[in-house]
Order: sequence, then structure tokens, then C-alpha cells
Amino acid sequence: MSRTRDARHVLLAALLSVLLVCGSLAGCADQSANDDTVYKGEKGAVVVSLGDSYSSGEGVEPFYGQNDDNKVNDQDWLAHRSTKSWPGKLRVSGGAVLLSDNKADSANPVSDQSSAAWYFLASSGAVTADIVEGEQVKEVGLDPLTKKHTLASGASVSYEERTIDRQLDGLESAAAANGGSVDYVTMTIGGNDVGFVDVVMSCITSNQLFDFRGVENRLDQAEEDFNSTVRADMRETYVQVSAAAGPDAHVIVAGYPTLLDTTEGHFLVFHQNESLMINNKVEWFNAQIELLVNEVNADNDGSRAQVVFASVADEFRGHEAYSDSPYINEVMLFAQAEDLRDTVASAYSIHPNELGTDAYARAVQRVIDQIEGGQAHGPTDQSVPSQPQTEPATTTPVEKDVALVLDVSGSMDGQPLEETKNAAGQFVDVALENGAECALVTYDNEARTLSGFSSDGATLRSEALGLDSAGRPNMR
Repeated sequence: MSRTRDARHVLLAALLSVLLVCGSLAGCADQSANDDTVYKGEKGAVVVSLGDSYSSGEGVEPFYGQNDDNKVNDQDWLAHRSTKSWPGKLRVSGGAVLLSDNKADSANPVSDQSSAAWYFLASSGAVTADIVEGEQVKEVGLDPLTKKHTLASGASVSYEERTIDRQLDGLESAAAANGGSVDYVTMTIGGNDVGFVDVVMSCITSNQLFDFRGVENRLDQAEEDFNSTVRADMRETYVQVSAAAGPDAHVIVAGYPTLLDTTEGHFLVFHQNESLMINNKVEWFNAQIELLVNEVNADNDGSRAQVVFASVADEFRGHEAYSDSPYINEVMLFAQAEDLRDTVASAYSIHPNELGTDAYARAVQRVIDQIEGGQAHGPTDQSVPSQPQTEPATTTPVEKDVALVLDVSGSMDGQPLEETKNAAGQFVDVALENGAECALVTYDNEARTLSGFSSDGATLRSEALGLDSAGRPNMR
């Protein structure tokens, strides 16, 4: 009996050794449809990060290439791609792959489909055209003799143009090297097209400080620009990016955070009304992004990637610039050492700091975790809960219908209306999270229904945050 038991133990040990060896060899991989799991699963995730300064990590040093002698010709440094950017903090493939550990060169895409690859192409200052149309042009301050970067002024500096490759080229190359499709694309885009940061900076660098009508006019112009041209440009960008990513990919479009603290005590820099106006317009813009994403998906015939909107609003609420615990840089007067050129205010201004890139990563990570099955893999030490699931309604429809009636008469002009818009947007979020449907009604000299009962959060927020004051209230 003992010999039989020993023989069985030897046989089991031998079989186990064979299985372990086979499991470690690529040649033992199953040559079947399961190959897709090997190439596109935990060993072969391919992620491409596109977009503007909110994706590149502008303002969070060090940047890739920052310490190179020839950094003025290094696209990573020119684009201010941070080693601490939020895309680099993401984990994919069940948490097995940290993107920053797998940074790859888009000029020489990884063709070994068993290897993970992260292509970091986002660039500070980028607009939609820099993703889909052509090269982005940067102007860099150089020492005339050494041709090295300098922020000196006068005769001791010359400005030369440098270019950054069209971002879509890198995405197409990555997809082509990996069977025609990547796993994920991340991006933020559109903020520079409408000029939100420019509006904030104008409050400091021009005579618009406390000029509420001037700020309001700039924001109205941003909305007009969006409706006239930027909306179509952003839609086309989403379509082209999702097509280039391939049908098996997910394109994650992240929104923008509210920028400025709206509590009392910071009015030597921004008045509360200015902050409210700017934040409300950012929230309105996020609602437009979400509506665009829904529209692009509705027109997808299956040949393009699915586009997903990732809101960052909750992560940044209460952590805006000038708050007690900011996730966004304040306006930084004068250029910083790594700014490309000498300016009145640094490009680092009004961009997420390192805590802000952590916050962005948490918000986008939740979306990735939901796509991959709900298991959370946090990008930082802070907990990242899985995406909350809405519980089935257990009450009657009457108990779940809420009509929000808002005064938009002339008496509400200015700060009262901005506070109303802000509160209405947050009310919509809370109501929908609790399973209610909302209707929006406004009144001045007459009542208007902006939206019937709906659970479409993007449309409701767009309507609530886009309110304007009108005539006298009709109190009869």
C-alpha cells in the first residue's frame, strides 16, 4: 500500500511539473479562439491616451524628457507629458497592468501582442484639430547660441517653432500593430476649443477682474463657439478616434472639473459670482460632452469602438483652486522653469496638481473596472469603489416624479441665478441617483416647460445649467 501511495505521489508531482512548465511557455498556449484572451487580455493590453493638457498632466513635474540635453526636440517634453499624469496611474487587465510601467514609443509600436503597451500622446494646449487634422505647433524659447531652452527675455532669447505629431497617427499605428484594434483610448478634449482656461486667466491678466459682465460675455462667447463650430468638431473627433481604435476598443472620454472655489474668503482673486459663472459653464459643457457621446454611440453600426463618458465632478467637488484642499493649481503668475516660453502666467495655472491627477485616475478607473467586470483596482492608496449599481425601484411612479420649478425673472439676474443653476444641477444628480425622474419648469412673466419627466441626466443638466434670466415674474 505504501509503495502504491508513493508511486501515485510521484506521478502527481510529475504531472504538476509538466503543467507548470507548459503554463510558462508561449508554445503551450491554446491555439484557438482563446488566443484573443492572451493577446487582448491581461498580458497584451494596448492603451492609447490622447487629448489636451488635462490628460498630459500639465503643471505636474517631472515631464518625460525633462532632464534630456536635447529636450527641445523631444515630443514628450514639448507636450508636457507628466510622469505623474492620470492616464499613467490607471490599471487595466484586471489590475495586472499599470500603464506607466508599459510606456511605448508610437513611432515604433509594439508588435508583440503578448506585451502590454501604453502610448502617451496627449499634449498640452491641444485642440480637436491637433488630434484629427494635423501637427500641433509649439513655440519654444531658446538660447541663440546654445539652442537650449531658456526663459530669458530680450536679445538673449529666440523663439523657434517645434511640432508634435498628429495624435490620430499614433493611435492608428498602435491599432495596426495589434490586429486592427486597441483595448482602450482615454482622452480629454474640447476645453481649449472653447477657451475655459483663457476665461479664467483673463480675470487675472486683464482689466476684467470683478467685471462680471465681461466674464459673462466671454462665457457666452464660449457657448456660442461650441454651438456654431466646436460641437461638430468634437463629434467628428469622437467618430474618427472610435473608428481608428477598432470595434473591440472602448474610448473613455473624461469630463472636466469645476475650476474655482465658490466659498467666501477668496475674493481678492475671484469674486464668488465669477467663480459660480465659470463653474456652471464647465458643468454645462460636461453635459454637452455626455450628450455628444450618446449621440455618437447611437450612430455606431458596430464598426467603431464604444465611447464612454467618465465624469470627474464628484472627485473634484470641494477641491477646486483656492479651496482649503485644492486638487487644481491656482493662477501662477510668471513662467515656471519648464514652461516653453516666458509668459505673464504659467501654463501650469488652473490645471490639476498631483492630487488632481489622482482624482482623475480614480474617476476613470471606476469606468475601466466596470467595463472589466466590476472589480476595483485603485490607482492610488485611496479606495476606489466599484461603480454603484442602481437598485430596482420599489416605490410607485408618483413617488419618483419630481418637478423642479425655477424663477428666471430679471430679479434673479447675476449671482442669484448662478446659485440657482448650480443647485439645480446638483439636485438633478441627487434625484436621479435615487431613482426619480425629473421635470424642469421655469417662470418669469410666463411659465415654460424645459423638460418633461425624464431620467436623461445629461439633457436635464444641460437645460438647468444653461438657464438665462428674462422678464418680470408673473405672480398671478
